[in-house]
Amino acid sequence: MPGTVSRGGMKIPLLHGPLFALAAFLSVGSGATPAHAEAPPVFPLEKVIVIANKALAEKGEKDVFIRSIELTKPAMFSDKQNWVVTWSRDLPASKPRLREIGISVSMDGRAVRVVK
Repeated sequence: MPGTVSRGGMKIPLLHGPLFALAAFLSVGSGATPAHAEAPPVFPLEKVIVIANKALAEKGEKDVFIRSIELTKPAMFSDKQNWVVTWSRDLPASKPRLREIGISVSMDGRAVRVVK
């Protein structure tokens, strides 16, 4: 077991070897440093709104609206981005047990319905 340091009555283990390497990798890989600046989205927000409104119109739900639009990265170590649009309430999906909660729009403009 690595050595420890006492801080405020608590013993904190010192990280050595593989544990230190893992902690250092995670702090750099998680974007904790300014060297990992996020690129602006390639697909414009205005077009995402048009796609989302069209998807809602196809559902025929007049009282449902866009609750939020968020720029996300689907994987931790990926440079890809998606726009995720959520509806004001869940909608019926293609299968009876599923509910549509919004859409995801990729940077090439392809949209897929998000269900839960």
